[in-house]
Amino acid sequence: SGGDARYTTIETGGQLAVKAGGSASHTEVKSGGRLNVLSGGVIRTTTVSSGSTLNVASGGVASATTLASGASAVIAAGGVMRTTTISSGGRLNVAGGGVTSAARLLKGGQLILSGGAKAYSTRIADGASLTLASALAQGTTVSSGAQLLKLYLDHR
Repeated sequence: SGGDARYTTIETGGQLAVKAGGSASHTEVKSGGRLNVLSGGVIRTTTVSSGSTLNVASGGVASATTLASGASAVIAAGGVMRTTTISSGGRLNVAGGGVTSAARLLKGGQLILSGGAKAYSTRIADGASLTLASALAQGTTVSSGAQLLKLYLDHR
């Protein structure tokens, strides 16, 4: 614990786990790489490339993350992601109890919230997609082309 990884590149098949007390900054996750942020871990200024994955577990925090085209990220219950840019073809899934704030969805980007997940101050570009399934989105800004915003409300 207490370690700090800076300017790290995770190559195909590689994996980095940031644990309690640890942090990583200026990380690039290349195709086939995986970055796991565990409880108490913090990452900053991360680029997730096409075909790679970022997982933020309960108690983990990610800030200033860019999801490139074809990249995916998952926020588990209790995980937090701040100031995320989701590029065209990028996808962020937020599970119940997970939180995202100040996310920016570019055209073709996807943000999916389910089961009590929360999104605050999200900016959605024309052609981007926000999906809500028993979740909360507050302070959302929709650019021109608002009809392209997809909202699915699950009332089960």
